[in-house]
Parts: sequence; C-alpha cells; structure tokens
Amino acid sequence: MIRNKLCLTLFAPALALLMLLSSCAQTATSLSLLTESPTVLTETAAETLSTPETTPAPTPETTPAPTETPTPTPTPPPVIPDYPDPGFLANQYFVYDLQRKAFLKIAGNDDIIYPASTIKLLTILYARTLLTDLEQVVQPGNELELVGENSSIAYIRARHKLTVEQLIEGMLLPSGNDAAQVLSAAAGRVLKPDAADGIEAVSAFVVGLNEYAKSIGMTATVIFTPDGYHQEGQYSTLEDMAIVARLAYEDEIIRKYSCLPEEKVKYASGHSTTWKNTNQCIHPDSDYYIPEVNGLKTGAVDKTYNNLIISCEIDGQSFLFGFFGETNIPNRFKDAVKGVEWLKAYVIE
Repeated sequence: MIRNKLCLTLFAPALALLMLLSSCAQTATSLSLLTESPTVLTETAAETLSTPETTPAPTPETTPAPTETPTPTPTPPPVIPDYPDPGFLANQYFVYDLQRKAFLKIAGNDDIIYPASTIKLLTILYARTLLTDLEQVVQPGNELELVGENSSIAYIRARHKLTVEQLIEGMLLPSGNDAAQVLSAAAGRVLKPDAADGIEAVSAFVVGLNEYAKSIGMTATVIFTPDGYHQEGQYSTLEDMAIVARLAYEDEIIRKYSCLPEEKVKYASGHSTTWKNTNQCIHPDSDYYIPEVNGLKTGAVDKTYNNLIISCEIDGQSFLFGFFGETNIPNRFKDAVKGVEWLKAYVIE
C-alpha cells in the first residue's frame, strides 16, 4: 500500500537529515501543554570576588569555581493512578482528562506509533496559522499527484474550486488525502510565494509543519506527508499525539465538522458532493454509535494498523481517547465504546 512518489522520495531523505540535525541541537523540551505545573529551574551564578587594588589577586586554588546551571529536563505528563485496567484491544492507547490535564491511562508509550490520517489534525492546525481567511477560494493544482494509492479521498478534481473551510471539512469527514494536499499547497504558497507549482509548495509546507510540531511541544515526531499517508521514517508518540488531540479539541473549526455524521457540500465552483464521516462513533445508525462522542479523527496505515482519536463529554466532563495499531477497523470503535463505559463506571463523579 505504501508508495513513494518521486518528489517525496527526493524530499524525504533531506527532511530526515534536517530533523536529525535539529533534534541533536535541541535540549529536552517540557511538555507543558499536557500539565499545568512547569519545570522550575534553579539559576546559579558564579560567585564574584571583590578585591581592593592593593590586595593581591586570589590564587586559582582559592577562587570558587562557577556552579553549572542544571539542564532542563522534560516534565512528564501526570498519570492519575488507581484506576482499573480498561482492557482495551489496542496495545498502544491513552485516556486524557481535559479538566485535570492529566492522563488517566497510557500504555505503549515506550514505542513509536504510526499516526496515519490522525496527522491531518496537525496539518489543519498549522494551515490555520497561515490561511486565516476561511472563505479564501483555492484552485487545486498538480499537488493532487501526491495523493497515494488506495488513499481515502474527498473526490476533489483540478477543475474544482473550494474554500479553505471546505478543504478542512473534506479532511475531517471523508478523511480526504486530496483535500489535505490541496490545503497544504495553498498554505505552502504563503511560506514560499515563488513556488513553481503545488508540489513544491507542499514541500515547503511539510518543512514548516515539522517546525510547528516542535513549537507546540512535540519532541518525537517526524512527518513527511501532510495527509498522513504512511512512509518509512514517519512516526510519532502517544504523548505527542495527545498534544495534537488537545489542540484540535480546542479548535472551533475542527470541532464544528468532526462531529458531523455527513454533509452535502456545494463547492465554490458549483460542484456538489456528500461527505460521510469515517468515524463510526458519530453515526446514529452505527453499531458503534456513542452519543457522548463529539469528534475527532480516524486513521489507518493499512487493514492491520488502524487508529482512532475521539473526544467525548459526559456530565460536563471532557476526555480524549487515542487508540493506535488496532489490528482491524472494528476494534478501534469497540475500544471507544468500552472506553466510554469505563469512564462512566470508574471516573465520572
């Protein structure tokens, strides 16, 4: 299923080298987005000796040596103990309490994860910083050639015209890789106005996307494709994706569309289609429908590696779930159902 296009094959090694050099240069970063208590650093200055001109200078043996300032260390996100094991089918997952800003459960965080289309949430967040006019009309270009084989798509063609907001919706409901590439090209032209074409604009966007990921506290994520289409060397972690989930939950546009089961859409060019949400927890007629769920995003590397990030609200309390590496599509929704039942049984006050 994984297919590296020529432009991405040329781009990926360079970006990987850039990420390696950048990573080596960074000190450990505090994941302050996931905890309210910042790391407190002790500042220690070297003692200054004041000596009259008539007094001989102190010898090296008697001069106090400067005390080194301690290196900042990451503040791990708190995990609230004493809750029973939810018994999820996924080996890698998190349950995050938005009010307490803490994980209720996290498992498999020692290993990397492959985020797939859940990366679209990050792409939207970054693109929103560059494309502030949601009504801006975008004309697709050759960036559509970057859409990988067997991708989920929103059925966007070069002859179509869509607004920025419609492209975001097309990424959230049908999980359109075509919508993600077109949005990334539009945002990439803001970063590189002289880009020769859409493909070059997407490349500029991906470089910026990785820098944006660092800026919001993601310390172990490498991204080659803005739609999440899997490539070797593209990965993240549970803690990093929990940061994305929290910011996505706070974004009004993501919340507006990720909760919709489906919607008939009329493009700016006059073309129309109906987009259906890939998240079965949102559909009232689904076996996995959960009334308390109000977003966010599915993802899949292939049929044996499936992901789901959901948000839910129960009795005024809000939570995030992240399930990664589910061995089939139904399992991610079964875990969602089990997770909400677990919250009601053990967490909700």
